[in-house]
Amino acid sequence: ATTDLSVLNMADANVAFKIGSVKYQGLEVKPVSANILLQKGKLSVQNGKASVCGGTVTAALSLDTSARWNVNAQTNNVNTQCVANGLGVAPMLEGIAVAKIGVNGVGIEPVSIKKTANGTITANIQNSQLQGLSLEKIAAAVREKAIAGLTVSKDDVTALEALAMKATVKNGELCVTSVTGKSSVAEVSGQAKVGLLTEQLSGKVTAKLGTSIDGRRMIVPITLSGTVTEPAYQLDLATLVKEQVKEELTNPELLLKGLNKL
Repeated sequence: ATTDLSVLNMADANVAFKIGSVKYQGLEVKPVSANILLQKGKLSVQNGKASVCGGTVTAALSLDTSARWNVNAQTNNVNTQCVANGLGVAPMLEGIAVAKIGVNGVGIEPVSIKKTANGTITANIQNSQLQGLSLEKIAAAVREKAIAGLTVSKDDVTALEALAMKATVKNGELCVTSVTGKSSVAEVSGQAKVGLLTEQLSGKVTAKLGTSIDGRRMIVPITLSGTVTEPAYQLDLATLVKEQVKEELTNPELLLKGLNKL
């Protein structure tokens, strides 16, 4: 059923308010303050401010009788793990986030919001941890030439010093057009898509490892799948093995070492 917003035409108002705290599921937001303007069938919330999960959120939004809405928000130093825990979901990425969001759409029911949302999101996450993948384990396998036995576990974790992301929201999808990050052993870059209705995750990421034992930086292709709450990572081991064989065939010293073992 479509929500009837004709009530917005019933009166005009200009109100400033402040609430000590608001709780949504397990997420507590406090204090909350904003200026609310209702004029000619349009509701505007301006100068919205709140504190949540160790950081702050500022926002402005509007809604009219045709259910057209617009949201502009900025977060500063918000703990993503705290937010995920409060909403009862497993975080794919933990860290301290600074983000900017500009999204609009039509319809205020959850499905309508996900289907019609259109806009951009940028985010920088410091001291983050990526769940389900260990670049340190991958780097060690490359150094030890033990790629064939390399496996990925849901308990794996990669600590990232910094992660930057740019994304668009359109046609029911969150499209991460650019993601870059850096860990102690690799530089990460890639793209991804998330279905807003299905939470399905897909994408390609490459990890450029630090200097290998043979003095050459190797690139590890990684395919993303699964869902946001249960991501899956597939390593392109064939490409890695091919690169190592190529290195040995083009490096005389490594080739001689291999021949001496025969």
